[in-house]
Amino acid sequence: MSTFIIKEYINQKTTIFQKSQTQSETIYAQPYMTVEKKKFAQSQVNDILVEQHKLLDTTFYSKAFIIKYCDQIVDLNEGCVFRIEVQAYPEMDPHNIYCIIELLFCELSTITQEDFKIDKLQQYQKCVAKFESRLHNIKLIKEFVSCQFDESHFCQLKLTIHSVLVDFKYHQNDLTLEQFMSNITNKFKQNLVSEFYAGYNKILLQIHEQLESYYQTNVKQCISDEHIQNKFGRLQYLNKSVNFRDFSEYSARMDELKANVQLQEEFCNQLFLEVKHTSSKIFVVWYQFIDAHNFMADTLTKILEQEYTQKIKERWGESIFQHVQTVEDLSQSDISLGKNHKMMAKQYRNNNYYKQLEPLNIEDLDLFPEAKIHPIVFRDVSRKQEFQLKPVKGLHLLVFVHGYQGNSYDMRLWRNNMAIRYPDHLTLLSKCNEDNTDTDILVMGEKLALEVKRWIKEWCPKDNFSKLSFIGHSLGGIIIRAALPHLSKYKDKMFTYLSLGSPHLSYTLSSSKVVDTGLWFIRKWKKCICLNQLTLNDSSNPFETCLYKLSTYEGLGWFTNIALMSSYQDTYSPFESARIQRPKGSSKDAMIINKMIDNIMKNLSNQKIDRLDVNYELVGKSLDTMIGRAAHIAFIDNSALIKLSLYSFDELFD
Repeated sequence: MSTFIIKEYINQKTTIFQKSQTQSETIYAQPYMTVEKKKFAQSQVNDILVEQHKLLDTTFYSKAFIIKYCDQIVDLNEGCVFRIEVQAYPEMDPHNIYCIIELLFCELSTITQEDFKIDKLQQYQKCVAKFESRLHNIKLIKEFVSCQFDESHFCQLKLTIHSVLVDFKYHQNDLTLEQFMSNITNKFKQNLVSEFYAGYNKILLQIHEQLESYYQTNVKQCISDEHIQNKFGRLQYLNKSVNFRDFSEYSARMDELKANVQLQEEFCNQLFLEVKHTSSKIFVVWYQFIDAHNFMADTLTKILEQEYTQKIKERWGESIFQHVQTVEDLSQSDISLGKNHKMMAKQYRNNNYYKQLEPLNIEDLDLFPEAKIHPIVFRDVSRKQEFQLKPVKGLHLLVFVHGYQGNSYDMRLWRNNMAIRYPDHLTLLSKCNEDNTDTDILVMGEKLALEVKRWIKEWCPKDNFSKLSFIGHSLGGIIIRAALPHLSKYKDKMFTYLSLGSPHLSYTLSSSKVVDTGLWFIRKWKKCICLNQLTLNDSSNPFETCLYKLSTYEGLGWFTNIALMSSYQDTYSPFESARIQRPKGSSKDAMIINKMIDNIMKNLSNQKIDRLDVNYELVGKSLDTMIGRAAHIAFIDNSALIKLSLYSFDELFD
């Protein structure tokens, strides 16, 4: 998947290595074998293929292919086997093994016809982005990885990583094997000898059992052809018998072992004979798995991808606090909620909980931000009764709408992450109001409705889609509501409405004098219609104002899901206004606001509303942070928040 333009090509460069923390030394894994799906139709990639995969020194280069259009999906169906030899003593499971995947890019228009030769193309390639990961529990890894590059080169590489510990070796230096064993076990003390056996021989036996079980299970589950399944279902172990004594025979003779040099030599040889025997069995399973992988890759990848998605969802979920309440009135009225959330977020960041979380086996070093800057979401679900949604299958269309003085580019992070998380969804970045967001909100709503209708006509001429969802930032969330009455023909397909910091109840609830002053100045200076409407200054009669009229319109009630995202730190969009939450006090403004809320709730057939309060740890003391703009913009430029939302609230987008 990519967003590059034609006349360019890319490929990936993969390197695996260990960083020595004590000796400042890097040990590289050696790629020694490539694998490729034999039954894959090469014609699918031949028309875009520039160069075949290759091994070069310590690096595996994937196929290089031409990028023809946005969201292009290319099935590479290839892989590589690496081998690395690392220290097993004193630490047997090092945490400093890394896998680096570089995105290589070449603009073909810069290459002359004379230089357009396979052996010369590499010199024109440049690394434009990197995916960096750390491998944990490398004794046996079986994981799917979603390799996503940076926001300037938004593309994804889907791959699976399998690793296995296959053998232990003793490299003799100044010490013989017996002397080495004597040193590390304090002259063959029983408890230390038992620990050594459990930490090496037993570990290898367990790995063999786990690998064999994993292999046999997936041969049955992932290969449908009975003949092929039978072929790979039988493991061809060597029939040659290896005679070695069981460890228990020596454990009863530990006192004798301490003084008997000949017995020590025999014991050590038996230990390592068992290691070699187990190692040979692991080799058999491992290489048969590599052969069988050709026939089960597709199904196995889907299984591992589901497991990966669940793990990522659970990890993002560590930053979500959810409160579900059954109510008669869906309009919330807890005036201290924002302050409480802010205090809870501070306490959560100050404890060591994040640091104590075990890393995933394949730790994406850029996916989850540090605890001190991790967004925390407080999800308040108000529902009238407990209910379950019926799954709706079919094409899902999503429309992204920018805010005041914005453009379609503002919503690119949401759109790009959505395209990776849900590649089958169809997305529209609205452009119809880019040139003028100062005009009447109702007019902008009509323009958005017309744009959506034209888009649907072009991409779904027979309305053959099942779900239509809208995501709007700030003013964009209001414009969407203004567009809905003009889209009534699709009301049975409306699925999710998500507003990001949208002032549904106007700016009159603002507590920021800086924002109030700025709004007053812009209204007077630019004669901005929509800001007059958002401050309820477009009519002397509050019941004739645009937002009040909008509160009486149908539309929101058509959606299966309504989600209102807010931030107590966002003073550009008042907290209660963004959440459609009843304000405190009994002033004239509060009375109008409560009447608007009554109108909105009266038109809702929904049984549930999600209110999502996001708390950011905004780094630095900038003017944007001080006046609340940073939190308002973070709804659309905080990559962690967007990923958290798409994985943790998947019922809104699936």
